[in-house]
Amino acid sequence: MFSKNNLSASFSLAFITIFALPCNGQKTTASLITQAPAAITTSTAATSAPLRVNYDLVGETDDTTSKTLEDVAALSPDQSRELRLLGAAISDSFRESDADKRVFYRGLVSGDETDDTQGDKFVSTAEAYPGTSGRQPVGPLTGRVVFCSAGHGWTNDNTSTSLWYTQRPETNGLVEDFGNLDQMNLYADICFRAGATIVPLRPIGFQHIERVIDNVSGHAAFHGEWADSQSTSSFGFAGATVPYRYARASADDTAVARFRPVIPETDIYPVYTWVRAGADRVVQTYRIVYGGSVHEVDVDHRQVANGWVYLGSYMFKQGTSGYVEVTNQVRDAKLAAEGRVVVADAIRFGNGMGDVNRGGGISGFPREEEASRYWIERSLSPEIAPIYEGIIDRNDQSNNVGAAPRFAAHMNNENSGSFFDRIYMSFHTNASGGRGVVGLYNSHAALRPDKQIELAKLTANELNAEMTQSGLRLKKLWHVGNRLTAAHINFGEIRRDFLNNEMSATILEVAFHDDMEDAILLRQLSVRNAVAESAYRATVRYFGEVGGANLDVYSPPLTPRFMAARQGSTTGTIKLEWSPAAQDPLSSPTDVISYRVFQSTDGVVFDNGRDVGGLTSFVLSDIPSATPRYFRITAISLGGESRPSAVLGTSLSGLNRALVIQGVAMVADDAALTQTAAASLGAPLRDGGQFVRLVPRIMNNGEQVRAIGSGLGRLRLGFDSVDISRINSTDSFSTYTALCFMTGRNAVAEELATTAMLQRLNDYVTSGGHLMFSGACLAQCDDTSTDALSRWSEFSESVLQTSYAAQTTLTELIKSGDRDLTTVTLTLGDRSLQYFEPRPTEVLLAAEAGRPVLAYQGFAGAAAVGTLKDRLLRTVVLGFPLEELDDRNEQGVLAAQILMAMGLKAETIPKKNVVVEDKGKLKGKDAATSSSAGSKTAESAETTSDTTMRETR
Repeated sequence: MFSKNNLSASFSLAFITIFALPCNGQKTTASLITQAPAAITTSTAATSAPLRVNYDLVGETDDTTSKTLEDVAALSPDQSRELRLLGAAISDSFRESDADKRVFYRGLVSGDETDDTQGDKFVSTAEAYPGTSGRQPVGPLTGRVVFCSAGHGWTNDNTSTSLWYTQRPETNGLVEDFGNLDQMNLYADICFRAGATIVPLRPIGFQHIERVIDNVSGHAAFHGEWADSQSTSSFGFAGATVPYRYARASADDTAVARFRPVIPETDIYPVYTWVRAGADRVVQTYRIVYGGSVHEVDVDHRQVANGWVYLGSYMFKQGTSGYVEVTNQVRDAKLAAEGRVVVADAIRFGNGMGDVNRGGGISGFPREEEASRYWIERSLSPEIAPIYEGIIDRNDQSNNVGAAPRFAAHMNNENSGSFFDRIYMSFHTNASGGRGVVGLYNSHAALRPDKQIELAKLTANELNAEMTQSGLRLKKLWHVGNRLTAAHINFGEIRRDFLNNEMSATILEVAFHDDMEDAILLRQLSVRNAVAESAYRATVRYFGEVGGANLDVYSPPLTPRFMAARQGSTTGTIKLEWSPAAQDPLSSPTDVISYRVFQSTDGVVFDNGRDVGGLTSFVLSDIPSATPRYFRITAISLGGESRPSAVLGTSLSGLNRALVIQGVAMVADDAALTQTAAASLGAPLRDGGQFVRLVPRIMNNGEQVRAIGSGLGRLRLGFDSVDISRINSTDSFSTYTALCFMTGRNAVAEELATTAMLQRLNDYVTSGGHLMFSGACLAQCDDTSTDALSRWSEFSESVLQTSYAAQTTLTELIKSGDRDLTTVTLTLGDRSLQYFEPRPTEVLLAAEAGRPVLAYQGFAGAAAVGTLKDRLLRTVVLGFPLEELDDRNEQGVLAAQILMAMGLKAETIPKKNVVVEDKGKLKGKDAATSSSAGSKTAESAETTSDTTMRETR
């Protein structure tokens, strides 16, 4: 991280008509141009005031979220700091009027039909989703606000070329602008799981779709008694007649507001709320309803308001089944007795595409990849002076430095709670020589927030302790430098006057991205997770040791390892087993760890979970046999809740049973993503380059067992699943008709490559069993010894009749041969990967007794190889992760075709209503359209009952 001084010199460059190309392969209407400027410069007028998108006018499948449907008047950028502070003080002391007109919308009593103006009869969330709601975990940070920042990002060269550029160049395969963002996400996640209220200064997660619903939207519904506020401050659309609505706090659920988006794609969406500050606010409860589950999050709007507050990230299904509900019910009866109010203004689902136009067109990048000032610009109420304009007539990069701390102070109400109820933590990486961590404080004592040096030392010390004592498998040794802290610059992001000294703040310089060994570490997800863990511990220690709070440094438990989901010993039962969760060895120890079991029927969206105490195995009874069930486990302690385990599943149906082996580690350093910018890395007119990104959800989508399980479910075949570490203790393979190994993007596990295990698999196939392997790194082994790799290669060639030629980034798969797997053209990757480079998969070669069954489009190598016996598939190797097919439906269809071609009998043969020709062309009146992007077909359309295949000799 080079100069962070807010007074850094601006560049003087002659204007050149040139357009930056951010990434290869972008497929959105908001992408930067590749041919003509008109593709992105729909308006050349600079926009300095918030633009609102009215999603009543956005279709269900339209994810073009940067449309400007309504403009607001431009605001003057020369508001003084004194006026900003005065406005913030007025905002914090604002109270809703008792004289406002109240409207009684729909009564909350079930069956009440006195007012049908709001549509169908109201059904409460408790009625619609019976059972206990999930809650944000309670931990050491409950009741505290964490303002988290990630420095830099795509920035407009508004004073010269009008190009968009990153503030830091590509160095050793890293671009700091994005590494900081990935680091902030990991830190925010662990703090949220420890109970914190999170205010991100760049958006959380990676979700380029957005749905923003204002209170006047047709997607917002109100029930009970609500009043229209007369405030001049709100999030709302331009010209909105009602800024927002409010209801009196109550001990009972007497008024709710629902914000129900139209979700275009099943995926994980970060959720945020926007509420105006006021002296009569409460700890407000939000109910996030998604996929049949309900999760509650409390936000103390006495402490924080006037911008987007994070409510967590959730898997929403396509359509309108999910919503966020604001209730007037408060947990503290005292707040209800004081006549306070809850506010329903706006809810955001997803982050969207950047849509700020500084005169040369929008960036074409997701909002989270842009610098903080643009997120802040789109977060401000229209009447608020532009906080992001710190110094008038300076470039956006200079103004970005002070935007985040100013906005943190703007959202923070320093009159509620104490100085030690909030913190500002920013992540960067260093440059200009050196190695290791440095915690930053301001060079001028008068400009340091209180306790800044203490906080800087804590963050550096905790990271050094983590990297030298936690037993991490580091690719390079961590360097512990002589200098833990530094104050050589007037760091604009952590200035006392920008933060109004309302909280302490530091910048954690994680390591030096211009040092090769540090850069190798920074490209490890396990290292980045360790940084987040250490920064979390430093945050808790700061509140306790510096702030005097009675806090032990409890960390959320580490993720438990889910070992097995099997058919139980009695009819209609399922037995689940997992290993005890470990604890962070550097946090305060606790013997009290309990577990929660989450269940799903589709392996995508899970229920609220079931607490099972300290057990590490659990039996569920009365399970129907018709539908597969999927499970995951979390561990809970005084520190909060762990991340969910891997997903395992089972189905009790069918005489033929399969065993699914989950061979994917939750954290795989080698599964890092790569992203490419064609130009403008580090400066408007510089070259582009390729760099690493660490986004866990995309690196491992966690759907390996679901992908094959959905195919088994189509055929009504039973299956169990186990973690790869349990494979050696599986008593007998003979009870299973097929073994399905799902290795994702991990190397072949050491447990699989032993002499004894390979002999067992050989005997299993010889005696009539079937093997299936799916993965992208099948030519590699966790055991890096030459012997292990030699054993695995010999087994692959002799039993699987497969060798590994190379890797490819081709994404289109077609069938190979005349009557092999009947399928349309398949596409690897999904919409969330569109800003990343295609990830490599195996190119396979068939040995003498093997045959290709899938090929890469326009490429000689095979994507899948099978062996035949008695005209049935005996083994199949997929050189790609099955779960990474673009369409979940096609994952199940392909898996079902493979299993049927193996001769596994279905209780009910799916209806065959489509005939598919060799090159993905469809016949029949119900044929779906095939394209290079993959075909979206009816659920059972491509499954065929033809189980015979030609055998090659």
